Amino acid sequence: MPCCCFASAGARVYDLSVTREFYARAAYAPLWTNALAVGELADSIEQAWREGMNPDDYHQRQVQGLRDGSLSLDVAARDLLLIDSLVRLIYHYALCKLKPASAMYQNLVSALARYRSFATHGDWIAVDEGPTLRVGIVDCG
Repeated sequence: MPCCCFASAGARVYDLSVTREFYARAAYAPLWTNALAVGELADSIEQAWREGMNPDDYHQRQVQGLRDGSLSLDVAARDLLLIDSLVRLIYHYALCKLKPASAMYQNLVSALARYRSFATHGDWIAVDEGPTLRVGIVDCG
């Protein structure tokens, strides 16, 4: 069971065995030294949002801040935040029960985008106020 090892820029970063193994294999050297890789992670988090995942689960604000330079962390905190983000993202994709190439999955992603557009542009159909509906009550207007 993971224990929270520290908070970094408002994000909770966990001490996971997979994270320890990544760093052991890299002789504990920083893994996130390439700005392009940070950008790709930020893009992947944005894609996860389009697919219905919560970007806060992957430290979107902090990753974007590291990408655009508005957030500065020491090397260790930066690396651990980014690897935690990546591990969480991979883990959640691995748990996905729908195959991204399936028609059902594509329909769900399209519907999510349509409903988000409704919410953004105020295209929701208004429902007039009326009495509260309760189980067993039928109101045919």
